[in-house]
Amino acid sequence: MTTEPEVLQESSLRDDLAADLALTEEPAEIEAVSAEPPLEPAPKWDKRYKEVFQEWSGLPKGRDYQKAMLDLYGEQQGYATKVEQERAELRQRWEQAQPFVSRMQEALSPYQQFLAESGATPDMAVRQSLGLLMQLRANPQQTLTDLAKRMGVSLQPQEEVWKSPEAVQVEELRNELNRMRQDSQMREQYAMRQRMEAIQHENASQIEAFKSAKDDNGEPLHPHMGAVEDTMAQLIFGRENLRRVNPQLPPMGLEEAYSQACKLSDEIAQDSAKKADADRLAKASADAKKAADAAKRVRKGSSGNELSKKSLRDDIAESLRSSEAA
Repeated sequence: MTTEPEVLQESSLRDDLAADLALTEEPAEIEAVSAEPPLEPAPKWDKRYKEVFQEWSGLPKGRDYQKAMLDLYGEQQGYATKVEQERAELRQRWEQAQPFVSRMQEALSPYQQFLAESGATPDMAVRQSLGLLMQLRANPQQTLTDLAKRMGVSLQPQEEVWKSPEAVQVEELRNELNRMRQDSQMREQYAMRQRMEAIQHENASQIEAFKSAKDDNGEPLHPHMGAVEDTMAQLIFGRENLRRVNPQLPPMGLEEAYSQACKLSDEIAQDSAKKADADRLAKASADAKKAADAAKRVRKGSSGNELSKKSLRDDIAESLRSSEAA
């Protein structure tokens, strides 16, 4: 016995819903629904929602769906209105707090560095200050005593030491001499800075030539110039100050200043020592190779006399000993 294949019929959700409602709804209920006045969509709805809302009116329970949609929309609008009111209240409270915040920032601005050094936050500092003020009002004597102990200050009255008029004059003269010394030091420092700037300006071309100087292989003659330039300036100006006391001292040149500054830097001194050892080893190796080549030529040109054979390592060791002895 053969069966015909089932034919699937496509239908929209709206048609299925209408068919289902048509089967389950009684005619009396449909007439009762149709007797009520039609519901209107919300004015702010989009066109597509309004079209669906109007199409529901023709369904058996379409009015219930319309009412549910309107109720849901009303709840959503109510929630949105509540959120907007809360935001407005927060905005109003923020605007009301702005003058207070501005006054607090203005009051605390002179103490920003102190707060940063002490590690205290502004609210902590205000709380501690107000707490101390309340303690001073409630019990000033005990509060001052405790505060003096914490700060290491003695509240015992100190007797004023009597000073004779001569001692007062001597103290005033000593203070005046100290002020004169400070003024003299400041003037000397200012004059030194001016001399340093003048020397730098005069020797700018020499310094640039010294920086860019290279050897026969194109390598910089002064590779550490950037690291020791400030130390070189201090050494040169220090020599100039010594020459003011002892004019017989020669001025310090750039080469001498560079050498001294490199010696004062431990890192540069270690690098220079390593480079010197490497250069010395390379020179010893080259000398040993030359000596070995010469020995080979001598052995080839000899008339049968046997020469002592040395390895290249022995030649290098002998060359190193010779260079160290030199």
